[in-house]
Amino acid sequence: MTNAIIAFNACISDVRNMRTFYMYLKDHCSVPKDDLADLLRSELVNLVSAMDRFIHEMVRIGIINSYLGISPQTEKCKTIPLRFSTMNKVIECRLRSVPPSCNEEIAEYWINKEVVAILKTMSFQKTDKIKDALSYIWDVSHKIQAIIDKMQYAFPGTTINDKQKYLEEKVDLIVSRRNQIVHEADYDISTHSKQAIDVVWLDDTILFIKEFIYSIYENITGDNSFVRL
Repeated sequence: MTNAIIAFNACISDVRNMRTFYMYLKDHCSVPKDDLADLLRSELVNLVSAMDRFIHEMVRIGIINSYLGISPQTEKCKTIPLRFSTMNKVIECRLRSVPPSCNEEIAEYWINKEVVAILKTMSFQKTDKIKDALSYIWDVSHKIQAIIDKMQYAFPGTTINDKQKYLEEKVDLIVSRRNQIVHEADYDISTHSKQAIDVVWLDDTILFIKEFIYSIYENITGDNSFVRL
């Protein structure tokens, strides 16, 4: 699962590079403010894509590991409908008495192919979808509370319920804004003009999503030695 967090950090580095480009244009070029704002919108779109990709990778790897006996299967993982043709291939691979000569002779290849086909139709962006996805690989009842506990983020509110409500609403609002940018060009239907995007809000959003993902990774893997950007 290490590759999943490495890939996420690479995406965050790409977002930072976009900000560097934004700052250069802002400080040294005569670029209209509205045009510069589109670079900020691109940061948000890429940030949410990085989150979605990370969840997909963690779930994919986790499911494969559970079928290979590397990690225990969760109750939800047991409900995944693998085709008989795939299971026959897995059995054939495991019964082989000689080392594999190609990918098709490795059980993991067939499990991965099936899992990828199942996951490619799913989107893991909204909070309820993320919790449902994590249930394939993480058998913890109160997932959001566990995630909050390891996030290095200043949550408003004093109780865990306050913080959970804030997290769930914030994730969903971030994703909704991303969808407005992607599907509606970030135009406000009532005013027929683009919505403003604030650098301070965006910086807080990037920090929040980073900590959200880092906490998920640490909770599931138990690894706290990874690089936090």
